[in-house]
Amino acid sequence: MVPRIGNKAWQLRGLILLAAWAWGCFGQAAEDIRTRDGRVHKDVVVQRQTDEGIVLQDPNGAFVHLRYVDLPENLKIRFGFTPEKEQAYWQRIRQQQTQQREAAAAKEKARLAALALEKRKEQEKRVRRALKGAQWCGSGCIVTRHGHILTSGHVVDKAQTILIATVDDVVEAKLLGIHREADIAVLKIPGDSHVPVAIASGSDVQLGQDVMTIGFPMPGVQGIAPKVSTGIIGSMTGLHDSKREYQISTPVQPGNSGGPLLDTCGNLVGVVYAKISDMFMLKWTGQVAQGVNYAVKAPYIRELLAAQFKDVAREATAKVSTQELDSEDVVRKVRPAVVMIIVR
Repeated sequence: MVPRIGNKAWQLRGLILLAAWAWGCFGQAAEDIRTRDGRVHKDVVVQRQTDEGIVLQDPNGAFVHLRYVDLPENLKIRFGFTPEKEQAYWQRIRQQQTQQREAAAAKEKARLAALALEKRKEQEKRVRRALKGAQWCGSGCIVTRHGHILTSGHVVDKAQTILIATVDDVVEAKLLGIHREADIAVLKIPGDSHVPVAIASGSDVQLGQDVMTIGFPMPGVQGIAPKVSTGIIGSMTGLHDSKREYQISTPVQPGNSGGPLLDTCGNLVGVVYAKISDMFMLKWTGQVAQGVNYAVKAPYIRELLAAQFKDVAREATAKVSTQELDSEDVVRKVRPAVVMIIVR
């Protein structure tokens, strides 16, 4: 039979353990440890040191870790935490924080990229569905944050329904009016936070200067992604010496009509509206015209907006830029303002 240990024996054992702890564990005596912020850990025993601090054990047997940097100077000296070690510690902490920030930033970038890809796929589906019932397509550009759009009049002249494919949605547009002489139409889509393109004054446009178009030529054949073409101002006048047009060398195809003609600062200097038909030129001259296309000048557009679309003229307040940009930066800047026009 195993003898029973009485309560007194257990009490005696507890007193022995308490005495051993009170006199110190592992050769350490119990003491009060005060941190730099004034907190006091009473009757604790320093059990061990680590690279970054000390481990305490309280009377209840719980362990507490204190960093060296949280200790007062006398305890730093006592535990050998020299200024050199403290400097190295903070340098290590900064490196760890930098690595953590970089890792978090990389993770967030990957998350946003995946989200953007998913949104782009959904937008492509919406555009393809809209194109199935299309009669024809054109291009346009947003010129106010309230969703006013410039395009060519002939693009929307006989439309029953006009759909606008922005960078992230497909919405129905309202036709506000057409200036037939200039072949300019103004549309309106819902919203009040659109990113507009600035309409240049046009006073500093020079013969031979670089220009760019962004649009959606033949989306059923070439695809629904925007297409960029570059060229120059080939003439300061248009057909039959019309002073309200530029002749441009920028390649233009069906679907480009109504798209923006941009300078190297990303400002709207014109609206693309026509090209000379190869068959027409071949019939009347016996030759094919190369790179002969036209755009309505920005100053003329400003005038007709002020005369016929006063609300649009008041709201078209995007600031004209004078900062020269690389072509890819121009595209990045104005892409949110360029839209596909789907006519049904």
